[in-house]
Order: sequence, then structure tokens, then C-alpha cells
Amino acid sequence: ESAPPEELMVPYWESVLRSGSSCTPGQRGRTAERTELWDPVSSKEVELALPPLGTAPGPDSFTPKDFRAVPSAVWACIFNIFMLCGRLPDYLLESRTTLIPKRDGACNPEDFRPITVSSVVVRCFHKVIANRMSRHIQLDPRQKAFRSLDGCSEGVFLLDFILGHARRNHRPVHLASLDVAKAFDSVSHAAILDVLRSFGVPDQMVEYIASVYAGSRTRLQGDGWQSHAIHPTCGVKQGDPLSPMIFNMVFDRLFTLFPRDTGVTVGDTVLNGM
Repeated sequence: ESAPPEELMVPYWESVLRSGSSCTPGQRGRTAERTELWDPVSSKEVELALPPLGTAPGPDSFTPKDFRAVPSAVWACIFNIFMLCGRLPDYLLESRTTLIPKRDGACNPEDFRPITVSSVVVRCFHKVIANRMSRHIQLDPRQKAFRSLDGCSEGVFLLDFILGHARRNHRPVHLASLDVAKAFDSVSHAAILDVLRSFGVPDQMVEYIASVYAGSRTRLQGDGWQSHAIHPTCGVKQGDPLSPMIFNMVFDRLFTLFPRDTGVTVGDTVLNGM
């Protein structure tokens, strides 16, 4: 079957990108400001975040090969100007969003996943920031997704251990799986900024991210068609290097809602989420 036509896809996804929850999950006090997250960018950091040659260019048609032709020291200077100004040039806020089917035979708009592609310049800069956040932001250890570890294997091992422990000790165990529909697409921008502040992200960096979300525009792309420019008012951008870390920071608040005394007790440890 062919993908849904433009007249179905655009209204549906524009509605998704421009709606969403206004609440912020959980509460946590603000930690000490981590000023190192907004320190000047070095050439070495740029080199560690270079866009792979096989990746697609953004709407500006600037390819990874073009990017790599410019010395890393020059890009470091440009990124530091972005940081000093607290915003990106307007043309770099343009993206395109390709709708990828989640499964074979996808025939409804909700059967697709939006992947947003911005300029390689933005992707490299945001990769630098994301690398810093991964080093300096402490997430709940129960968070496994989008991290530099084999979260799936760890989760399967832990679940197998819990079930085995319950069988060996003849104890009942109750499990619940929560699947959040369109989790990436429904996070409110207000919640994102609130969570960033609570983790000690410097005000200048929060203001920069706020300006990126406030000014971003994207065009949906389908089979032979492209939509008008859409300004998303909710969700994290799937495809942006910052998005996985930001999403994990928002989701981290859910773990604060889990009762400490509820779970499977193994030795001195209570296991109540993964």
C-alpha cells in the first residue's frame, strides 16, 4: 500500500507538532549551576562531533563533506559566536521532517515517525553540547535509553533476574509496562526549559535552547510533496543530537514519583523501575 496522501499527512502531523501536554512531570529542586556546559567550544570538541560523511544535508544543502573542508578551529570560533549571541542565524532554524513508516504496510498518518533534519552546522554544534551534557548531567541509573551502554541487554538481564528471584523464593511479583504514545512529540517546550533549569543548566544555555525551539520551522516531506513551513510548539526534535538527552532529563522526573518502598527487594536494594 502507498503512504497516505499529503492532504491527510499534513493536517495530522501539524496538529501533533502544535499540540501537547502543558504539564511538567514530577518535581525536583534545582541543582548547582553547571557552568562548564556553556564554556567556549574547543577544536577538539568539534573534531569529536564531526558529522558522518554518509549523513544527509539539511535544507541549506551544506553537506558533511563541505563541513569537514573547513578547519575545526574555524567552526569552534563560529560556535562560540553562537554561544555569545545566544541564538542561531535565522536560516539555520529551518529544518525538513521526513515521515518514516514504523512498520510494513503503514497506511495511516499515525503509523509514521517524524525525523527532523537540520543543517549539519546545527547538528555538529548540538552534538558538542550533547556530549558535554552526557558527561556532566547525572541521570537516574534506572534510565537506560539513549545512553552509552547496552540498556536493552541490561533491562532483559534485570527482568530475568527479578523473575528468577521470585520463583526461587516463592514470592509473587507484579510487573507493569508503560508505553507512552508519541512521547517525543508531546513534551511541552515549557516542561523542557523547566527541566533544564532544575538540572543546573546555565541560564544562557537555557535561553539559547528556548530561542531554538521558539524560532524553529520545518517542512514535512512525503512521496513527491513538501508542506508549508510549520512552527512546532511542542515535542523534542527527533534527529537533533540534543533531543535524546533532553528527553531523558524530562523522563527522569517520572522516576521521582516512584515510591521508594515499593518494588522487589533483593538484599538491600529495592528494584522498582527500568
